Order: sequence, then C-alpha cells, then structure tokens
Amino acid sequence: MDAITRPIVVPDAPERLHADVVVAGTGTGGGLAAIAAARAGADVLAIEPLPFAGGIGAGGGIHWYYYGVKGGLQEEMDERIRQVMPLFSPPGQIQGFHPDAKKCVLGDMLRESGVRLVSGSMVVAVRASGRCVESAMVTTPAGPRVINAPAWIDATGDGDLAASAGATYSFGRSGDGLFHAYSQSTGMVIAKELKGASVPFMRLVNFDAGYVDPTDCEDLSRARTEGILQYLRDRYTDDDRPTYIAPAIGLRQSRHIDCAYMLTLADLAERRAFADSVGATGAHYDNHATDYEFESDESLFWVWVCRQWSAPIACDIPYRMIIPAALDNVWMACRAAGVTTDAHHSMRMQRDIQRIGEVAGEAAALAVRHGCAAAAVPYAQLRERLVASGAMSPPTKVDDDFGPDSHGVETRTEEDIRGWLAELGRESTIATWHLYRHRERCEAAVAELVASPSPRVSFAAACILAMWRDPRAEERLIAAVIAREDGFEGAEKRPDNSNRVVPFWLVAISMLRRCGTPRCLGALLQTACESGLVLNVRTAIAITCRALAERTVLEASDRATAEEIIRALGRDPVRNAVGVIQRHILDVPTFKPYGPRYVGSVAEDSTWQFDLCIAHARAALGMPMDARCDAYRADPRAIVRRVFATVAGGEPGSLCATKLLSASGRARSAIASSTP
Repeated sequence: MDAITRPIVVPDAPERLHADVVVAGTGTGGGLAAIAAARAGADVLAIEPLPFAGGIGAGGGIHWYYYGVKGGLQEEMDERIRQVMPLFSPPGQIQGFHPDAKKCVLGDMLRESGVRLVSGSMVVAVRASGRCVESAMVTTPAGPRVINAPAWIDATGDGDLAASAGATYSFGRSGDGLFHAYSQSTGMVIAKELKGASVPFMRLVNFDAGYVDPTDCEDLSRARTEGILQYLRDRYTDDDRPTYIAPAIGLRQSRHIDCAYMLTLADLAERRAFADSVGATGAHYDNHATDYEFESDESLFWVWVCRQWSAPIACDIPYRMIIPAALDNVWMACRAAGVTTDAHHSMRMQRDIQRIGEVAGEAAALAVRHGCAAAAVPYAQLRERLVASGAMSPPTKVDDDFGPDSHGVETRTEEDIRGWLAELGRESTIATWHLYRHRERCEAAVAELVASPSPRVSFAAACILAMWRDPRAEERLIAAVIAREDGFEGAEKRPDNSNRVVPFWLVAISMLRRCGTPRCLGALLQTACESGLVLNVRTAIAITCRALAERTVLEASDRATAEEIIRALGRDPVRNAVGVIQRHILDVPTFKPYGPRYVGSVAEDSTWQFDLCIAHARAALGMPMDARCDAYRADPRAIVRRVFATVAGGEPGSLCATKLLSASGRARSAIASSTP
C-alpha cells in the first residue's frame, strides 16, 4: 500500500516529445483512432500499456462481435484479419476472429499509417490550461517522457486522460454504485461437426465473473485473481479444461465522461436521428444485472414493466457524445464516452467503440488542420471522410462469421397512440414505453385503463401513471402487492431470469417508489414480515421506504410503520445473498450460458447490498445507523468500500458525505499536481 500511495517523483528535465495527435491507449477504439488520424495527415503518437494493440478483442478473449453496426475502417481491418486467419487456425474452427490475427493486423496497419507506437507505456499525469490539455507525462520502458500536442484522444477505456484533465463524470449505477459485471474469458476446445467430420473447434467462454472498480489498481488485481479462480478444479476433463486464459479481464463499464451530448435509453428506444450523426449503433438492452431495483427508474420500467430486455434498439451516434463538455481538444474513443448508464448497456459493443475510434481520429486530424476546437470541427468535412470510408453506411441485415450485426432496425415514422393503447397489456411490448413518453397525448386514456377488467392492461396502465408520479396508480399497485399477483398466464409458469421477467407484485413494490404515499406502508409491512424473503424482495422494499421518506413528510404513526418495516426486513437471515454473479431471483434457477461445469466455483456475497439499502432507509427515517456498516469500510472490494463511505462513520441518522478515494485515485492525485 505504501508503494501505491507514495507520490511519484517527477524528474527535473524528462525528455520531451511532440505530436499533432496523441492517442492514449490502442485498444478497441484507440487503434483505429490512431490509424484514422495518421491517414488523415496528422503526426500521431500512440501510448499503449500492453505489448499489443486491439483491446478486448485481442487480449480479453472476446474475439467475436455482438451486434453493433459494421462499416468503415473496421471493415478493412476485419477483411485483413480474414486473410491472415488461416495462418493461425484452419477455416471454420474458431468462434469469430482469431485474437492473434487481430493483433498482427492492427500492428501492421499502425505501422503502415506511420503511427509512432510506444508500447509498455501509460499516461500518469496531465497538464491542462483552461479547457485544453497541453501536455502529459508518460511512463515508458526507457523512462518518463513529457508529450506536447494540440489534440488528444482518450482511448484508455476508463476516461483516465479526460478525468485527469478536469472532465466531470458519472461513476456506477445510482442504486448501489455497481458497474456492469466484468468477465474473465478463456478459450476452450470442443468437438464440432464440419462438413460431415468432427473437428476441434475453439470457442470462447464469456461469463460474468464479478464486479470491480476499474480505476482502483488493487481492486483490478483482486478481480483478476477471483476471475481466474472460477476455473479452478480438483480434476479437469476434456469438456472443462481451458485451452488458454485471456491475459486481460473484460471490463464492460467504468467512468462515463460528461460530454456535449449524453446518449440516453430514450434515444435508443425511439431510434433517434441526429443532425451531427457519425454513424449508427444497434443492439439490445444488454444489461447483465438481474436486480433491477438498483437500476434507474427508466431502466426498471423498460425491463420489468415493458419486458423489452431483448428487444432490438438503435439510433444515430451524435458527434457531440465523444467531446468532453469541459475540454476543447480531447475526444473520447472508448467505453467512457458520453452515454448514460442506461444507454451504456447497448452502446458499448466492440463495433460501437471501433466506430467512435475512427470518428475521433478523423475529427482530431481535422481540428489540427483547421486550428479549431473539437466542437468547431467542420461537420461537412468530417461526414465526407466518414462516407468515403463506409462508416456512414446503414446497418446491414446479414450476419457474418465474426458475429451478428444490428440487423438494420427500422426507424418508426409516426406515433400511433391508438395502436399503442391497443397493445397495452401484451406480455412484452414497446407500446408501454411510448405511452409513458407521450403523456401529453394519452394521459386521459391511460388513466381510464387502470380500471380495465384485464389485469395486465390495468397493471401496465398503473405503471405508466407511476412513472408520471401520478398517485392514481397507487391503489392498483397496492392491490398487486397484497394479492401476490404474478401476472403470468398460459404457458408462463414462473419468472424468467434470462429475460429479466419478474412477477407483478415485485414490480409494484418498486414502482411505488415513484408514486407511493403513506397508504402503501401497510402492504409493504405485510410483505416485510414474511419469513424467508430473498434478497431482491428485501432490497426493493427498503429502497421504496427510503424514497417515500425522502419525498414525503410522514406523520408520527406513518414513520413508526416505516421504521417497523425496516426492522422486520432484518429479523431473519437473508436468503440468496451468496451465490454466483447471475444469482437467483425469487428462486428461479440461474441462467448460465455455458453450463455449470464451466464456471461458478467462486461465490459473491451480496449481503452488503441489503445492508446498504437498510442504512440509507434508516438515514432517511432518522433512525440510528447499524454498527455493521463500519465493517464494510475495510471490505476487500473497492466498490463496497466506496458506497459505504456515504453512510459509515457518519452521525446516527445522517449521511456522511465523505468520499473514499481509491488507492489508484490517491496515486493519481499525488502526481496530478506535477508539472509535465
């Protein structure tokens, strides 16, 4: 720990380097950013910590595309990968592309374009003046160097360069601070039928290995170790022996830098077009979480109410979403670009990041040529370059051997309120979302449907009203909780963990946080007093109680009821708090994409989520803090330590505003004030 927190001593006169464009990181987006900028005529210097370029597709074991939109510079790269793949494996005997082929092709393209690539190097300090980055200190195998440049591309994955320069950002989901789960992928050889013969086939094994704070170096080490341990067996068979373990863990989410435009779930759900479009994105709401009580209200509504987790969504990518709002000469070419946490779950695929990498490179080169800020880059010229490369081509409807495309989701051309109302109550429909988003045109009709004889229609209408914070929804939601209404009909026998489908009564508990009044406390208390409640039911109740206490002035009797709810939730041990990452909800068997024999030897204890919800509810109600909160300040998981810093150590009944700075954060703070 001392070595991590000790300030870095900056040499008096380190060697200085100069470039037109500096690219920090040559991973998924950075490699193509550097190539695009260099081909556009810029002198490009690229900094890469690893000995190869390519990021998750080259070193993280995810050598396969999951949606996103093809086209542009990445198509040239993929075609070259196809040409050299026979040197690495026989045709048809590996899932997707060969990661080593991608490393070689990207290395060749970087060299051919004239990029000066410095491997084994990392940006450790940034000097900014006003809204511009002036220079950065970089560690290299030959010693520290200071780089000066007029244009900078942040392809670090975590937004390290932009954050160090003063850009603001969001960090984890609002409910409990968790990021999207990380993966620790491997390759595994299986038998596959090919042209009538059984041949060895290399498949990738990708699963949710746990949660990590990507900005904390110690937490990254912990996550890497725990991810690898999930493959540990006393004895291996031909079916479960990893052929290789990916040299890097797969980080899906980190900071989201506040950019000139922040892409939203609504943009994707409504297929929004933008005047400054630089391409398209398309996938589905691929949020691997199952505990949606911790997600935003719109995310919960999209998945638990509309049941649209697997529905295709798509929209334009606006140029503004790669420009940090606080900086004039930085472009984002990584997962830290301008997306909300909700939008991130779709706009995060490899093709998406490769697309914005190309855009960032082209834009940075144009900015250098014109001597202008990122926001002032001539859009017509940028678009012309992207059209020429094929980056502006519409989505195709043909999958290829490297993975599925977005399938060209069609744009809705008119708003059909009558049609949406007719669809309300279907098992799964986007109409529910559209009605919620068009309150001014359909409020009266939706309010009438709360009294519909169809339980599904009336419940969907009540949930829409709840999203509008309309108290007319409360009675219907309370009825669902009291009656334990599940909402399943016909062949639907139980919740579906794979598609995140849960019963109406659990949805109702969470929707009451939007519109509930003290009237709902009785139903919540009745549920809280039941024995053997699983984790997700308890956390949902606690979150709703907290929301009610924070937005409502409770009478003494109502406050007493709310306090009794919180005490009741903790009277017996929490069920289902310990398990594999994709844990059970309401005792539904966990969905494992590769079967139990491949993964699952390491369990995650999620009791902290329950204790966090209880702590926040106690604070909102003015109840004393539970002593258990203090123990989490020393938890080995950085995310847990960080979120409990908002409650642990504070006065009873109050929230402590102190933030826990990660070890890597302390190290960066120690060097950020240095003058490169």
